[in-house]
Amino acid sequence: MKVKGHLQVEGNVDSANLVTFTDGSNSNVADTLNVNDDEFYLSTNATGQPVLNRTTGYPHAVLYKTSNQAIVGGANRILTWDVIGKNVGGFGVSSWNIDLGSDNTIITIPAGVNLIRIIAQGRWAADSGGAGRLNITIQKNGASPGPPAPNATIIHPNSDSVVSDIQVQSFPVDVVENDTIRIAAFQDVQGDPASIAIVGSGSGITWFSVEKLA
Repeated sequence: MKVKGHLQVEGNVDSANLVTFTDGSNSNVADTLNVNDDEFYLSTNATGQPVLNRTTGYPHAVLYKTSNQAIVGGANRILTWDVIGKNVGGFGVSSWNIDLGSDNTIITIPAGVNLIRIIAQGRWAADSGGAGRLNITIQKNGASPGPPAPNATIIHPNSDSVVSDIQVQSFPVDVVENDTIRIAAFQDVQGDPASIAIVGSGSGITWFSVEKLA
């Protein structure tokens, strides 16, 4: 049997969100089920009836910048994000914990996620300053999830006024519920109080994503 879309499940949901089926078996809402090699998770509809949902892919989320951000030299500066590009659930995860209104720097790990991959890209604006480093770093709970530390650096030549794109990808990172993922930028081409901008003028320019692996 192959199932696509959503199925209404014959059964009842009790106060503990436990679904009891007509054959006497039961499962908790949001548990992941396996039916003939297809993955499903349970939820409830607007009237409280259990619904069996076929997962459509690994849960993942993507955030974008739409405005530039000045990165003052000499220290890591946490990037802010303007738009939620994707927030996809599945495999027992309804969605990622993202609230740009209260904290526009983080993706918070929801329950049911134990291992993730993180990818980030930052575009540095053209700058005619001296030689130095342009860097993008992944942080878990305010620090490196390593070792090794997932970061990417390019050397900015003296008086080079070209745009620079940097992309960094993590190894599989162990996480627990409520861990936070941030992206930091660093440059020492221009010192404090001077800065170089991280460009955010389009969804394909500066972004970061997380994907559930387990």
